[in-house]
Amino acid sequence: MVFKDYSRAPVWLKSIKRYGLPKDRESEISALENGEVVYVGWDGKVFALDAEDGSRRWSRTLRCFGLGDAESHQVDMTIQSGFLYAIWGNRVFRINPNNGQVMETRRTHAHLIGLWDV
Repeated sequence: MVFKDYSRAPVWLKSIKRYGLPKDRESEISALENGEVVYVGWDGKVFALDAEDGSRRWSRTLRCFGLGDAESHQVDMTIQSGFLYAIWGNRVFRINPNNGQVMETRRTHAHLIGLWDV
């Protein structure tokens, strides 16, 4: 659900189940708003949703990069220097925020703070 100007009236309501997540109602979902796009992450998947109407712009499955099941379902995200960074399964993914293309991956045991020199 997206709220316009922090009011209680939603702009749109989108069930992300149609995008394949989450199956467990107790699961934590990460969301990051960046102007015209809302990025949503859970269980090794990242989605870009249009902030105006909630339609899906792109989706990316991080599991396809050689990762099996991870203990954590949550995908942490941040935007820095024009890239979307996602951390999941002890890997950091540098993602093109316009099309979801993974530009680079790195193994890590840290949180998303200054992992790439920018």
